[in-house]
Amino acid sequence: MTYELAKQLKDAGFPQKQLKLVDAYEQALEKEQVYIPSLSELIEACADKFDSLCRNRRGLLGHEFVVWIAYHSDSATQTGDGKTPEEAVAKLWLALNAS
Repeated sequence: MTYELAKQLKDAGFPQKQLKLVDAYEQALEKEQVYIPSLSELIEACADKFDSLCRNRRGLLGHEFVVWIAYHSDSATQTGDGKTPEEAVAKLWLALNAS
């Protein structure tokens, strides 16, 4: 998960536990520390609004890549996608908790 996504979670009110920095480079820059939640913590935070997580292969000009999509069954517009399952569920949590 990127620092920017973890910061978005923090700014949106995701519970901050023991803080972990994304990497030493960001620590050297003295950026604000943010918590990097695990996949299970992200799913738990979505609670009953989390429906499923799907791994899709997509192609573009002969190059295949993988995208993860987290779904909320009650809304086609409240989904999250990313390069990792954690990123997809984090974006779903953000969509569900947008003000």
